[in-house]
Formats: sequence, C-alpha cells, structure tokens
Amino acid sequence: MRHIYFDEAGIGNPEVEPYTVVAGIVLHVDNQYDSLRKYLLDMADDLVAPRDERPLDFVFHAKELWHGNGFFPRDDWKLEKRLEILGHLADIPNKFDLPIIYSCIKREEYVPKNLPKKQRRVADIKCHATCFVSCLDQADRWVEKFCPTEKAFAIVEHHKEHQSGLQLVADYLTNPRLYEAILNDTNFHWNPLEYFVETPLFSPKSGNSPLQVADICAFILSRALAEANHTEALLEKIRPQLVSGFIKNFFWNASPNEPESF
Repeated sequence: MRHIYFDEAGIGNPEVEPYTVVAGIVLHVDNQYDSLRKYLLDMADDLVAPRDERPLDFVFHAKELWHGNGFFPRDDWKLEKRLEILGHLADIPNKFDLPIIYSCIKREEYVPKNLPKKQRRVADIKCHATCFVSCLDQADRWVEKFCPTEKAFAIVEHHKEHQSGLQLVADYLTNPRLYEAILNDTNFHWNPLEYFVETPLFSPKSGNSPLQVADICAFILSRALAEANHTEALLEKIRPQLVSGFIKNFFWNASPNEPESF
C-alpha cells in the first residue's frame, strides 16, 4: 500500500502568493516510513537542537523558515542558516526516491481582486478544494500506472477553515453511492478515485511526519511560481522527483480531460 501525504501552499495574501499549490509525496509505508521518520528526527537534532531541548510539538514549517518567524525568528536564525535547513529538507524526496505529485492554480481565476472579505474566503476554499481534487486525481492515475496491484491512502494536512470543503469533495470521489448521486451533474467533471481506500485522514504535522516533506514541496513550488528570490536552487533539488513537468511561467492545473501528465 502507498501512503500519499498532501499539503498546500499559497492560500495567504494573493499579492504575495498568486498561485495555490497542493503537493503530495508518495511513500511505501512498509519500506520507507521508519527510515524517513528517523531521518527527520535526526535532522532536527543536528540542525535545530538536541531532542530534549526542542519543544515536544516542534516541526519543520517551510513558511517559518522562509520568513524567519515562529520557531525560527530571524534575529536568532540568519537567512543563510534558514536556507541551509530548507535545502536539507528539499533534498529528502530525491534521497528517499519519493515521487512528488502536484497541482497548481492561478488564484486570480478563482479569487477576483476586490472581493469582499467573506466572499474571498469562500473563493479561496473553492480554489484550494479544486487544486486538491486535481492532485488526488493525478495521484490515482500514478498508482494505476506504476503500482496497479496496490491501493493508496491519503493523509492531508489539517486546515481548520478549509477542511470541510476538502473532505466533501474527497468523499464524493471515494464513496460510490455519493458519486452516483452527482453522476449526472453537468457541473461536476471529475472521475471517481479507483485506488484510494476510505476518505482522507486529516492530520496535524508532527516532528516525525512525512507531512513536513509535502509541506516543503508545496512551498517551493508556490514560491517558484511567484518568482521569489532563493527558490531556483531549491526547485532544482526537488525537480527530479516531480511527476509532472515544471518550467518557469507554466503551471499545471489538471482536469480529467487533460492528457496524461506522466
């Protein structure tokens, strides 16, 4: 069985984050989970602080490292050190041979400028949910192509405000009875998910969770699409594991009618 860990980036200020990205890393849990878990804990020991000196709830958050806040305030953690840690995190997919499946959406297509705050919140949730379904669809096709005798289980970063929307669309695609109920809805174009078992598990990050790796992948792609400084080297680290092609000024917004992307 493959466990696929999903996280998102680009749901904050649209002036700074013009693209929403959902990225999933594919993990063979029997063969890879223990070694990846140990690697993440050892990396925190080496690069952050010994285990007994770190908070019990410590996790690597790409956004905190990038901006120099949270556990990594810029007064204590200089940019060079924070970029070094981001680089080590970005090395993980290639080091463990973890495929990265992703989808990106240009937010202005879903969230027009000058929307009232409440409407913008609803539009952002819709944008995130559409990007998430696109990524699930690609992940389902990846399993079909590369390990069709196996099943997949999705673990998704918990997001208090957006979770209900993500859960709803995932339920429709994984529950045959729900899918039948919308089969004739001309506004719904997604195919059912054939290889995912159950609906996704929504989980917070922990210090040993592969969600930290999904987080860094989504964040790098989001920052690269925004053409932010310091992203090219990070993008090159994860590029070999990207399932879909990724080039500058191009974004992949998958739909069931798109050609095969891998």
